[in-house]
Amino acid sequence: MEVMLNMLTSTSYEWTSSAELLCALKPPLMRLCARYLLQEKEGGKALDSVANFHLQNGAMVERLNWMAGRSEKGLRQGGCIMVNYMYRVEHIEEYA
Repeated sequence: MEVMLNMLTSTSYEWTSSAELLCALKPPLMRLCARYLLQEKEGGKALDSVANFHLQNGAMVERLNWMAGRSEKGLRQGGCIMVNYMYRVEHIEEYA
């Protein structure tokens, strides 16, 4: 776990150019991301402010996208994982 944390917090981002590392990191990082977005809460709110906004307004996490945010900011903030939220029209009125 410490090795993975060191890799992900390194500013060199060398891990993104290794197919072997990407393959090994994808399953645990996708699971951790899903847990963080959907289960980790403080005061009933998602820890991630963007997730909290969408989820509190009736959205659902539809998909996690591996290696979608390859910019420096995307790497730093989300480990290259981006989220698609889906709003169901029938639920929007409930949360507005």
